Amino acid sequence: MLIARFYYAAAATWVVLLAVILASMTAPAAAGEPAAGLPHQGRRSIMTEVSAPGLSSVQLYVEEVGAGPPLILIHGMGGSAYSWRRMIPGLAQHHRVFAIDLKGFGRSAKPFDSHYAPADQAALIANFMRRRGLSNTTVVGHSFGGAVALSLALGLNRTAPGRIGRLVLMNAPAYPQPIPFKQKFLTLPFVPYVALAAIPPIFTARAGLQSSFYGTSHVTDHDVGVYADPLHEAGGRHALVMTMRRIEEIAAMGTVENYSALRMPALLIWCRADPVVPLATGQRLAKAMPHARLAVIERCDHTPAEEAPAEALALIRNFRR
Repeated sequence: MLIARFYYAAAATWVVLLAVILASMTAPAAAGEPAAGLPHQGRRSIMTEVSAPGLSSVQLYVEEVGAGPPLILIHGMGGSAYSWRRMIPGLAQHHRVFAIDLKGFGRSAKPFDSHYAPADQAALIANFMRRRGLSNTTVVGHSFGGAVALSLALGLNRTAPGRIGRLVLMNAPAYPQPIPFKQKFLTLPFVPYVALAAIPPIFTARAGLQSSFYGTSHVTDHDVGVYADPLHEAGGRHALVMTMRRIEEIAAMGTVENYSALRMPALLIWCRADPVVPLATGQRLAKAMPHARLAVIERCDHTPAEEAPAEALALIRNFRR
């Protein structure tokens, strides 16, 4: 009983604290009807069922557009295919682009299970690639999606080395690192479920964007609404919590032996002053991977696809030549 009271008191404290912090921020105007689709003609929106050994099958939402060599986009935690909207039109001029909503995010299924580690997400994407017959694919991953891309590359490097031809990692956690204070509460028992249910999703999304972007003047209320939309679902909130609780498993794959085995060309794109995944991680990873090149973007915090899409697009285009 005392333990239960302690957790209820802790939960109440976090709810009040977060509510004060978030309510003090500028609240957005009504976001209207959020649309997760990508603004590009000729796109296809599909729900595809994928599975992996030891995992239940799950429906993933995928935006497909363009023609040419395949390119897969993997968003970060709290994002979706919509996170790439500013880059996809340029990428689709020369590629068949697949922007995937990871399990638990965007419009994909959000089951109440614990399989939200980078390796779990990577196994589902590997199944998608096999079912679609994709080979010599360029895989682009941002932040947590970069960790998923790394796990995917490590797995396919052993089982199907021809599937990935090039790897692009943006501000990707690759080694053990402390969890930022603002996200630390997601690892606590019980507390995050209460907090996320009590605080309007629009505030949570606004806070996340403000803490990750160098400047938010280009982020519209509609954008905030799209990022907030999955948090209206209990499954979306569960996915966010469980992903943070499993993110420390990145440490298991972050070894010199593992990364030195990735011999495909790799481009590492990093924001100069990233407060989430420091530039030192990119520098260390560039040394560990035999054919990796590090490119640094100035005036960018953590999300190149949102903060510096033109520069990130130019880097990927030059990398692909």
